[in-house]
Amino acid sequence: MIKSALEQLVDDLAAQVAELKAHIESTKEKPTKLKRPSLDDIKSEGIKTGLPALDCESFYNYYEANGWKVGRNPMKNWKAALSNWKRNSSQYQRPALQVKDRPKTTWELTQQLNAIVDEMSQLKSYGGFTDAFGFHWSDETKRLRFVQLKIARDGLKSKIIET
Repeated sequence: MIKSALEQLVDDLAAQVAELKAHIESTKEKPTKLKRPSLDDIKSEGIKTGLPALDCESFYNYYEANGWKVGRNPMKNWKAALSNWKRNSSQYQRPALQVKDRPKTTWELTQQLNAIVDEMSQLKSYGGFTDAFGFHWSDETKRLRFVQLKIARDGLKSKIIET
């Protein structure tokens, strides 16, 4: 009688343990398959983190070529990988080629100034249309580029006056 009661108790406990194990297994987070980001997704995240567009493209091309794997394991979080890419990118930067710094001649500065003035006059003529390269100039992008050119023009004018 005591033996059968103990056996019944052991069986009940085993059933409860099995139920708990099943419950734990059912509530575990199953690893989700990574949704591969598009280049636009990566560029928009790169803008938020301050990563240049060229580095975003390098990141995309690298992992696209490797099947979005980190070593032999599938990538779990591309945003974290992008953050690490940014942090480690300084290690892999090639040093800039050393170019002999010489003052530019007045003629070279004038050529640059003429190119800037030409682009400014083209911007004035484009309105809201698409340019020869297929870029659609909205009023805001046009205004920003015009301001950049104006600053560059004024800087070149002062350099020409100094020489």
